[in-house]
Amino acid sequence: MGFFTKADPIAKLKAEAEAKPKDTKILLDLAGQLKAKGAVSEACHYYILAAEALNAQGFASKGTAIIRQVTQMMPKSIAAHERLASALDEVKAKEDLRTVLKTLVSLYRGEGRMDDASTAQAKIDALGPGR
Repeated sequence: MGFFTKADPIAKLKAEAEAKPKDTKILLDLAGQLKAKGAVSEACHYYILAAEALNAQGFASKGTAIIRQVTQMMPKSIAAHERLASALDEVKAKEDLRTVLKTLVSLYRGEGRMDDASTAQAKIDALGPGR
């Protein structure tokens, strides 16, 4: 019976990701497989791990692009938008940061987190006038 069973590619990739947590290729492959299977939330977790690994390796722009994709997959995720804001601040993408902070203000207000909304608005104000 075991001879004919097909190995689960996601389980294999998860084991590889656990063994090599900084291997961005494995993390991105796993995230892509999970997304294809409809496990969006879990896929986003691995996309974020890949983005953090890329940032640590000095590829902040690539990491930021991946986190941006996560926010598109989960547009109501405050945590994803906070990570994107942090990444954009790190790469000094002022106009993109302003846009993400505006989104965060809206998301915070929707959750009743008025203190966080005020803090995000203060960061927008501190960025100065936009384009």
